Amino acid sequence: MAVALETARAAQLEVTVATVARERDLADTLRVAMNEVGGKLDPDVVLETLTAAAQRLVGASRAWLVPPDESVGADVSGGGVTASADDQWTAAFIDADVPLASWLCMPLSVRAEPVSFLVLASDQTDAFGPAQVEILAAVIAQSMVAYENARLFSQVSQLATIDGLTQVANRRHFMEIAGHELAEARGGRQPLAVIMADIDHFKRINDTWGHQAGDDVIRTVAARLRDGIRDGDVVCRYGGEEFAVVLPDAGDAAPIVAERLRAAIAETPVDTVAGPLPVTISVGVAYLAATDSDVGTLLGRADECLYRAKHAGRNRVAIYPDDIPGVTVGVDSAA
Repeated sequence: MAVALETARAAQLEVTVATVARERDLADTLRVAMNEVGGKLDPDVVLETLTAAAQRLVGASRAWLVPPDESVGADVSGGGVTASADDQWTAAFIDADVPLASWLCMPLSVRAEPVSFLVLASDQTDAFGPAQVEILAAVIAQSMVAYENARLFSQVSQLATIDGLTQVANRRHFMEIAGHELAEARGGRQPLAVIMADIDHFKRINDTWGHQAGDDVIRTVAARLRDGIRDGDVVCRYGGEEFAVVLPDAGDAAPIVAERLRAAIAETPVDTVAGPLPVTISVGVAYLAATDSDVGTLLGRADECLYRAKHAGRNRVAIYPDDIPGVTVGVDSAA
């Protein structure tokens, strides 16, 4: 009797020790997962890290995210949903060519706002149950706090670099980019050009049609400039109705880009609260020269060209053609 009791106690102790060990291992695993997720400042990276950590935590064969509008009607608002691979809407989640026997779907949300669905699949039957749901719920809860923090950080970072009205780079951010490009151009001996553009008769637009119409004009001009530049070029709202563009490795393309931008503004009236309004811009172009001490000097030369275009009748491009092989000095491009 005593031996049986001791055996039972030993077995119970062994179970207790094993349970404690599992809980300790789980706690360590959760801590590692949360350290991975919590250290990210990009909300998309937070979700990617969460997905990888969740797959590792529950030993899933695959893990991926599904947009909220692709949940195929499953009710996962209160927690996870588990199912076998022959469930009626599994095909929407799982590639038929991959042999998977079960899956688990968990909702991701912030303040009741759906963000995504985390789907995990296994090649084992009944691989997921209440224990896996509970583990993932704990990780997801903390991860979504990290996601919201990262999203807020991204919003603040964007506000610091993007002009609120036009959604192009603001002047401070542009100067940082242009400074970097100038250093790269000098180090690699690559041609660098900048464009300065100003909306013609903008004060008249404001005075005649109102500031809201003026804002509509500025927004549309910014959008057309952004759409008209090359990959790698950067446009900014330099101030008021003036814009700047930096063109790395410009070669002889800067005048071509500048003329394309001028034409994109002039060809189509701008829709405003006051109705369609004809809008034009004057443009100045300058290439980096050995005498340019910094970005400000280069932009200053482009600005001189801009005002030369204004004085020549507006709606035209003025350049420093002696910087560009094969271009005749003193030629302006006009509408």
